[in-house]
Amino acid sequence: MAKTPIYMPKFGMTMTRAEITGWYVKEGDKVTAGMPILSIETEKTNVDVEAPADGYVTKPLFAEGDEAEVGAILLYVAETLEEARSESDADGTAVGEPQPGQAPVLTETVPAEGEALSGIRKRIAENMRASLQNSAQLTHMRTVEADAFCAWKESLSGVSLTDLFVKQFAV
Repeated sequence: MAKTPIYMPKFGMTMTRAEITGWYVKEGDKVTAGMPILSIETEKTNVDVEAPADGYVTKPLFAEGDEAEVGAILLYVAETLEEARSESDADGTAVGEPQPGQAPVLTETVPAEGEALSGIRKRIAENMRASLQNSAQLTHMRTVEADAFCAWKESLSGVSLTDLFVKQFAV
């Protein structure tokens, strides 16, 4: 009688945690290997996490909307329904209690104004703000004689206006 843990996977070198966006199963549900168990959202993508083995799922250790560190145990797949519904795992730790090495649940911060962002949108906003604060802001304007430019474009084949604009502004 063994339980197979399902860990928060790592998808990329910089990934440290992900948000659980949905559970497809609940405690006691029968699953087969390869069946989607839950959906997570990383900094760059949404991914389904699959069951590593056939069996019955235990109570999830994280709720929908929680963030978990890479490597944290999310739930277990037990061999029998009774084992899945038991109150403790093989080590005697109550199901639902934090596991050793499991990261604390992180909560969203709500901006002072507007709608709260989460997941990918939150990270995009953070990156855009960092870019704005850490780089020089510059606007470059130039006047271009468009009549000659358009006539020149008509005499060329296989060249787009974008190609010509890039050439014109690079001069």
